[in-house]
Amino acid sequence: MAVPRTAVEEPVTQSARAVTGGSGAGAATVDPAALREPNTPEEARENLPDAGPCYVGYDPTSVADADECRIGPAEGSALTIALIGDSHATAWYPAFRRAAEERGWTLYFFGKSACAVVDVDVRQPGTSARYDACTQWRAGVLDRLAGIEGLDAVVIGRWMAYNTFTYQPDGSQSTPATVGPVWQAGAERTFDRLEQVADRILVMEDVPWPLGDVPACLSEHRTDVEACSFATSERSGLDAPLLAAEEAAAPRALRTVDMTDVICPQATCQVVSPTGQIKYRDEHHLTAGYSATLWPELSARLEAEVR
Repeated sequence: MAVPRTAVEEPVTQSARAVTGGSGAGAATVDPAALREPNTPEEARENLPDAGPCYVGYDPTSVADADECRIGPAEGSALTIALIGDSHATAWYPAFRRAAEERGWTLYFFGKSACAVVDVDVRQPGTSARYDACTQWRAGVLDRLAGIEGLDAVVIGRWMAYNTFTYQPDGSQSTPATVGPVWQAGAERTFDRLEQVADRILVMEDVPWPLGDVPACLSEHRTDVEACSFATSERSGLDAPLLAAEEAAAPRALRTVDMTDVICPQATCQVVSPTGQIKYRDEHHLTAGYSATLWPELSARLEAEVR
């Protein structure tokens, strides 16, 4: 959905209640000099990570060379991590990249649109067809990881939509109630491969999902950003069926990282940070700018799980 250009001339700001979680309301309380991009709906819409050839769309099946997709030294770093997955993994890339730069890690990244790392057949979004390009790309990523020396951990990022995009053995589409067994079987196959290249497998739990398109909502409610907020408990943990299957597949090697309490620290989740930074660029992807600010807490949680 396009953002009306007449609605992006001034930054979005929070009310006192939105910033503090208290009962205050009224005029904006954020100092304009402290605003951090993206802080207009137009900026948020275009605020995507720059992962170069390491992130591909629906059609490509090849995987970029590891050296092209590495941040930090090839050897001798404090921690060596590979981040792999779909566009939600890519949304985390700015945070991982900043963490690698600040902490002295080596980071590899490989991503593909709507492609599950877990070895299952999924439907390509926008079609009724099996996503064969994903299957081929996934095999290439696993081969690429096998060629990287000294991986401490592989981190998987994914969206909750595989609850319904995953095919059952009979060719039908899964539901949140039925996806568990097929996802667990696929996870067992994938985790067996990943355990050969790294001691630790981490899964980024999916982010809370707003109720709709955030830039569009903020364009309509520029002076009342709380109109775009949502109940944290109702819109988080939507990937629970996938997570339960993953935990059953690899209870010893697997760890999970949940950033919900950082993104949504209160019962009502605001889509704009206290510094005026818009958190989402659409219905469910974090903006690159906001993602990058999450690196301190992300790095602390990653290191706690890997060490």
